[in-house]
Amino acid sequence: MALSDRVEWCKTGYYSSGRPPFSLDPLWHAGCYYVQEASSMFLEPLFTSAGGYMIYSTCTFNPSENEDIVFWLGEEMGALVGKLTGDPFPGVTEVPGNDRFAGYGLYPGRVRGEGFFISLLRKRGEAGYVVPSDRGVRRRGLKSSLLDYASVISGFSQQQIVADGDQIRALHAPEQILAQINRHVRVVRGGTELFSVKGSDIVPSHQVVSSPLYRRGALPERELSYHEALRYLRRESSPEWLPPGNAKWFVLSYRGVPLGLAKRAGNRINNYYPPSFALRKQSTPEVVSVI
Repeated sequence: MALSDRVEWCKTGYYSSGRPPFSLDPLWHAGCYYVQEASSMFLEPLFTSAGGYMIYSTCTFNPSENEDIVFWLGEEMGALVGKLTGDPFPGVTEVPGNDRFAGYGLYPGRVRGEGFFISLLRKRGEAGYVVPSDRGVRRRGLKSSLLDYASVISGFSQQQIVADGDQIRALHAPEQILAQINRHVRVVRGGTELFSVKGSDIVPSHQVVSSPLYRRGALPERELSYHEALRYLRRESSPEWLPPGNAKWFVLSYRGVPLGLAKRAGNRINNYYPPSFALRKQSTPEVVSVI
């Protein structure tokens, strides 16, 4: 894969002059690849509007991806770095640990988990948006049948299941904490969407079949070949992909990994792969597989 110009904010980062070959492996679209630096391209546009805060966090301890980027945002974009008052949480380390503060490192062995880097950045000027009023989420009124179906389709506990409008979600933190976050920041997506309720119908979500906590076998599954998988990722469909039986919803997979959902409509199927994720490239190469 050819490399082009170096990005300004990372000493080891370069723009790619061509499409990376792994992007034509269906397993990449299923979340089986770990791609570094993909989010760095969004940093500069986020600071073009005035005001507000941004949390910058990575799952690495590489200075070129952490403090160097924070310092670049401060020098070039006028970002201010927030610092905890009082004693930091146990196991949390200031980075880089001198007068030029950038953020905090949560290192394995000092905190639970694999660790990460985090920094709170403030943009100069007034905030350019208004935080919406707290919509909140509700557990009351959830029918036991919906809670039971959530347990059938996922490994989330029923204590994590809440309703958000017609969507049933699984929260990854206590409701009280999420409600507090909701009052102060604009939450784009909270938790994992399991399914939605449309009248008397239950519509499973792409998010749940993409989750490690999806219960395999909860929905019928049909394995696709490489070229069939690429067609599915382009939001095409074929009646040949129908699994045995009469189930309305089913999962299409590649090499044993779920790609997404499809719905039976008589003798044909409707492709429910999210349009925003769809593969745009039309050419079909020979089998690409890095994993």
